[in-house]
Amino acid sequence: MRSHQFRIMSSSSSNQPWWREALTFSRSERSGILVLLFLLISVWWIPAMFGKKQETTLADLRIDTLVGRLPDPLNNRERYSPTRQTYSKARITEPVKLAEPFPFDPNQAGDEVWQRLGLTDRTIATIRRFREKGGRFRKPEDIQKIYGLSPQLADRLLPYVRIPASIDRENSFRKDSLNRRSNDARSPPRVMDINRADSADWESLPGIGPTLAGRIVKYRNRLGGFHRKEQVGEIYGLADSLFRSIEPRLQFDQRTPPDKIPVNTATFEQLSKHPYIPYRLARAIIAYRDQHGPFSAKEDMLRIAIMTPDGLEKILPYLQFDP
Repeated sequence: MRSHQFRIMSSSSSNQPWWREALTFSRSERSGILVLLFLLISVWWIPAMFGKKQETTLADLRIDTLVGRLPDPLNNRERYSPTRQTYSKARITEPVKLAEPFPFDPNQAGDEVWQRLGLTDRTIATIRRFREKGGRFRKPEDIQKIYGLSPQLADRLLPYVRIPASIDRENSFRKDSLNRRSNDARSPPRVMDINRADSADWESLPGIGPTLAGRIVKYRNRLGGFHRKEQVGEIYGLADSLFRSIEPRLQFDQRTPPDKIPVNTATFEQLSKHPYIPYRLARAIIAYRDQHGPFSAKEDMLRIAIMTPDGLEKILPYLQFDP
């Protein structure tokens, strides 16, 4: 009887996998699991819901407290509230003490003086560099040009600026010296040949320094010589006003014509080295000469597609068409 009963239980248990039996819950067990899940969700959700709001409120209170304690540079001025769109005249408990101006000489004031006047370290360093390079304050209004100095502070310090009269006399003395030099230079200036003048000759002209003089000589050598005075005005860095002032002292001597390029035998390097002949035009001249033979006159040059009449007139004084 027992063996028969054991076979029945064994056969019934073997029909169902063991893992299904382990995962099978009764109705009361399923209800308990749902209640447990509900409690877990409630424990997680309720603090997150109410705690975040409280934390934000505390943070806002801390920020408002700190903002209220910060010093307001615009002391005693009306304060604007963007949230309420209203104005209030609340005073700050710790007002900023603005520097009290006092008479000072901006050409002699040291860093400590500028600090007492309310200037920042960066602005003081700007003034120091300005004076180290020889800069001087000629009149009180010059302090308004200090980089980094606010217009409000400059206007406040302006009545206290004291510049000795010696600065004005020094400025007048410099003007008188320049006038005397200009009067001494009224004698007829020496006229020089633009193709024979060296660097020293160019430096003798008013407004021409060593750099410009070197550029003029170098440019003249690249051209092969000037053929008219206006070419001097093409120098890089030579202002048109300066050229007009020295033009009466320049002269082109017909006995010193510029060097010419033999257009029918010149290489690409010889052509492209000239300032008036760019690389593209030099290649076109060589290609046309190889295809059509030597050039006999300037009209042949106009047959080159990229050659313009103005461009030809510019380089024509430097071209030689003889074989």
